[in-house]
Amino acid sequence: MKKKFLSILILGILLIGITGCGKSASGKNISDNLNKLIDSLEKESNDFEVSTIQKYFEKNSDYRLLAGQDEEFTEKPSSAENQYTYVQGNEQLINTNSLYALIYDTKSDKYYSISVTYFSYKPYFNEARELK
Repeated sequence: MKKKFLSILILGILLIGITGCGKSASGKNISDNLNKLIDSLEKESNDFEVSTIQKYFEKNSDYRLLAGQDEEFTEKPSSAENQYTYVQGNEQLINTNSLYALIYDTKSDKYYSISVTYFSYKPYFNEARELK
């Protein structure tokens, strides 16, 4: 009986190790998740205004689109008001001129700088880099 229990316990530990349980998402996984959300949004409404993307992310994921700019973000926001909310009503956060987006993952409580490429006004998120 003890051998059977020990065997099951060892198999469980090996399974957890193999599947990477507890492993944080990589920048590639985050960009893949964001692009899947954009593909779903395209099927539902084909509306890529910033406010629509922000609301869609908020409703369907743990990600929040906080800002966009021409240069890569190098540090996470310092003010508490930027930690969980985005600037409402500003369609210029991300547009065809913005090359980087600031993404907040509410589940892991991490911020990411992610480059954005546009194809006919549809954003494509490239690999994300965690901000420390």
